[in-house]
Amino acid sequence: MQTLFITGTVPNSGKTLLTKILAIYRQTYFSEKSLGIIELIQKEKHENKLLESFLSNSSSNTKIVNCQLPDFETLMSLNDLCSNLLGELWEKLSSLQKELDFVLVEGANSLGSPITKELLISDIVGIWYLPTILIVSVESGALNQVVANIALAVKNKVNVKGIILNCICPLAQEKISNLVPVNLVQSLTHIPVLGILPYIKDTEDTKELLNAASEIDLEFLFY
Repeated sequence: MQTLFITGTVPNSGKTLLTKILAIYRQTYFSEKSLGIIELIQKEKHENKLLESFLSNSSSNTKIVNCQLPDFETLMSLNDLCSNLLGELWEKLSSLQKELDFVLVEGANSLGSPITKELLISDIVGIWYLPTILIVSVESGALNQVVANIALAVKNKVNVKGIILNCICPLAQEKISNLVPVNLVQSLTHIPVLGILPYIKDTEDTKELLNAASEIDLEFLFY
């Protein structure tokens, strides 16, 4: 896979964290390869810790761009959006795909987020057929969220390659299994669970992020 779209079941499920983990892994073990990161933002521009971190620490063969999507209060018509913003985004993505070895796209909010009065983010990801990873925060109700998101993905032909669970707080393995049973998730969705991210106290600690990367089936993603 040359491009990977990262989305979550809910806005704060861990998309940025997973993007950082995968990017740092590639920078560490594929240092000779170029990397692009596109961040889709669906609110007023904010202080971007991910962008700042990579601009100060990343190698010269990493390129990061962001794209502002309309928020829920300023949704425009499909024609207006397609004539400018979506065309611009596709051009950015196509350009990075041609220029770089690998591109990570961090989605805004979730697959069910509207970007026009007619389209959801899942519609665009499905049309562009981007290989997609769904990250799930391990919490009460997570199983229902996974099933709903995968059902939406199937409806809109989103190419979901795998699911990654994210512990947003310290949890024992038994508690994780009770909240999001891996076998049941795979049985209900027919999508493989590629790993469980442990709780990460310091998300700026490269060593912690690389340790977390070892919990993911990276061969499935990168080899």
